[in-house]
Amino acid sequence: MKKIILALIVGIFVSSLCFAQEESASVRTFTGRVEAVSPGNAEAGISTVIVVVNDNGKSVRFVLKSDASITAKDGKTITPDKVKNGDKVIVGYRISNGGRYQGLSVRLVE
Repeated sequence: MKKIILALIVGIFVSSLCFAQEESASVRTFTGRVEAVSPGNAEAGISTVIVVVNDNGKSVRFVLKSDASITAKDGKTITPDKVKNGDKVIVGYRISNGGRYQGLSVRLVE
């Protein structure tokens, strides 16, 4: 019985290392203009979504993580409702295993 429990603990530990590597994937950036913002509701479990279009016309939908930072041009932290269509932004993100763009940070520029 002790061997089975030990094997389970080792299996869980090894699995957690695999997930930790996923989280350590490199952070990418995407620069463009805000096309749409849908503020979420943390209490209801709804994430904020921001759609950004770059100069080449590529549109990307970012689902912001609950701990994502949003920073104004002056460097102060702001809420998603302060981000407006047409604002130029740089989004820090990762792509999840499911192909979803997870927004980690949004910084207004210009």
